[in-house]
Amino acid sequence: MKKLFLALFLLSGTSQAALYDVAIVNFTFSPAELNIQQGDTVRWTNQDSSPHTSTSNSGVWNSGNMNNGDVYSFVFSLEGSYPYLCLYHSNMTGVVIVGTPGEGDSDWVELQTPTVLPLNDVYFIDEQTGWAGGDQGMLRTIDGGETWSLYATGDDVEAVHFIDSMEGWACGNDGMIIHSTDGGVSWTFQSSGVGEKIRDIRMADNMNGWAVGRDGILRHTSNGGNSWNHQANPAIDDLRGIAIMDPSNAWIVGSDGVILHTTNSGSTWNLQPSGTAQELEGVYFIDSQNGWACGEFGVIVKTVNGGSSWQILNSGTDAILNDIFFVTSEIGWVVGAAGAILYTSDGGVTWEQAQTEIFATLNAVQFINADLGFAAGSDGSVYKYSLRTDIGDDLESSLPVIFSLKGNYPNPFNAATTIRFELERETMVSLEIYDITGRLVDILYDGIALPGSNSVTWDADTQSSGVYFYRLKTDFGIETRRMTLLK
Repeated sequence: MKKLFLALFLLSGTSQAALYDVAIVNFTFSPAELNIQQGDTVRWTNQDSSPHTSTSNSGVWNSGNMNNGDVYSFVFSLEGSYPYLCLYHSNMTGVVIVGTPGEGDSDWVELQTPTVLPLNDVYFIDEQTGWAGGDQGMLRTIDGGETWSLYATGDDVEAVHFIDSMEGWACGNDGMIIHSTDGGVSWTFQSSGVGEKIRDIRMADNMNGWAVGRDGILRHTSNGGNSWNHQANPAIDDLRGIAIMDPSNAWIVGSDGVILHTTNSGSTWNLQPSGTAQELEGVYFIDSQNGWACGEFGVIVKTVNGGSSWQILNSGTDAILNDIFFVTSEIGWVVGAAGAILYTSDGGVTWEQAQTEIFATLNAVQFINADLGFAAGSDGSVYKYSLRTDIGDDLESSLPVIFSLKGNYPNPFNAATTIRFELERETMVSLEIYDITGRLVDILYDGIALPGSNSVTWDADTQSSGVYFYRLKTDFGIETRRMTLLK
């Protein structure tokens, strides 16, 4: 792939600074990934007829509206990873790596799944059993995400919700509502009575729940989905997220900052003053009084009185935020475009950007407890957050780590990606690439490697788009990771 950037070196004392150009063309950033040094400048030029922005999801910079021919520059003074996106077209993403990419303090690890198509929701009933729904159907795991099985659903899945390990519901395109009583292995269609996309579905128990969607779709069941009945909606906006406290008490969020609330099983729905006109994507209540919602342009709102009033919080980002989850009234997470993962330990007063190597849009997040959570992404990825929670883990962590295979960067990638591994001791190393069928595609390294940090670049210019696996074999063991080539 032809590189579209220019480096101009400017003498400043004894150090050199560089200027890198990124073209915005054909609704993409080209190149979409840059590796630069502290003090270097990146300059974006809009060559499309449509307006775009270059906006960091960590809130570090925002170009504002850029029409055709407009230019925006930013000097990167601090080492780190800076994912960014276009606020008008969230499928447009990029990243600037300043200095040597480090591991940061991320506890998010990518899990291997059998799809590269978007995953729109993730739901775990306990530490082992969970589901992820998306454009290829339903994924199911019974071992904490180590392995996943894919099951057909008849249409794209937008949301999934289980009330126990066996019974659950999902929704999606063309008014689809489906029901499973065998843990998601098989699904039965239920009549929603509508033909438009249903964006979210939540059940209070095995009988009572709601489904919402495009153009104000609002359906309710009190018999486990045998019938889904229309409920009057005081807003005509798209409805996108549901939070249920019990069969009587629920909240719904949607376009134009809409928040609806019922205390009588939906017989009446009342509009609540969200304080924002931005589209709200996700909502979560920890109890009947404390709740949060998130949406476009980094908006997060909070209530401490059941929604009678909502306060706008400072998220520190302009990224689209797609989902929000709180473990306690203080500890919460929110995910969104360009790999945005924010967390709070003070109920949302302050938010911190998690340092990860995730650059896909994240559509959903859920935590089982403060130490274990999952997020689903637009590239078919599921990410797992976990911390050591017992003495056995502590003892194991005290043992020497002989080798470690790191996440490749960038991922997904076009044409080339860098794979890093660390060794504590000198050892024989074999670094191999396999395709999704298990066929050996390439051998990147085969020989003695010295202790320390090592990196190898894989040029996949002759390979087709898809999922690949890279395997590091040493005298001390084998480790495998997944990556995605997109051309």
